[in-house]
Parts: sequence; structure tokens; C-alpha cells
Amino acid sequence: MLDTPIVAIVDDEDAIREALDDLVRSCGYETQLYKSGIDFLAYGRRDCISCILLDVNMPGLNGLEVQERMNAEPPKPPVIFFTSHADETLRKSAFLGGASAYLTKPADASSVIDCIEAATRACEFQHVAEL
Repeated sequence: MLDTPIVAIVDDEDAIREALDDLVRSCGYETQLYKSGIDFLAYGRRDCISCILLDVNMPGLNGLEVQERMNAEPPKPPVIFFTSHADETLRKSAFLGGASAYLTKPADASSVIDCIEAATRACEFQHVAEL
């Protein structure tokens, strides 16, 4: 089990990434920040991440492509999509790929934290089950 849950925040917008970082840290989580899906896949240590807040529309690889690559190579921490795209097709694709939540920007802080708490509990349960 992880001591302090780590939330990866992957968003190409600096202001969104920083605001989410402040919110998540204020609730006692650690964070890892990435400005693109490519950076996350290249440098992120998925074995220690409790969940990922992932934007859909980013340059390079979009969030759905990042999710697809993670699904092909474990570990697969829970993914919470956090996007300004309320498109139902994108939402369905995210859930079919195993997303734990799909939030539309702007989302209220309590919704974001509720989704993170549920995802980190699921991640802790998965780690215990693997022992």
C-alpha cells in the first residue's frame, strides 16, 4: 500500500495544471505534474501513482491515446479524465477504456476530490489484492 497517495496531473494548460496541483496538495496528496501525455509516458512512474487526472485534448498524444498505451502496458493506475470536451462519444470511449471518472471543466473542487478519493481507494485495494 502507498503511504501518501500520488496523483499524476497531465494537462497542457499551465493554469489548469497549477490549480489542480494546489487543490490536490491541499487535500493531503502528493502530485506529479506533466504538460503532455508524451511526457507522462516517458517520465511517469506508474507503479507509484494512485491515480491520474488526464486531459483529453493535448498536443502530441491525446488523453484517450495515453489511456490506450497504458492499457497495453501495466501498471494501469485509475484514470480520471478532466476535460473541457463534453462530447458523449469521447466520454463513452474513456469509460470503455477503463476510466474511473470523466469530469468536465470547470468542475467543482468537491467533485474532483471525490473522484480522486474513489480512485485512490480502488488503487489501494488493487495493491492489497496483488499481495
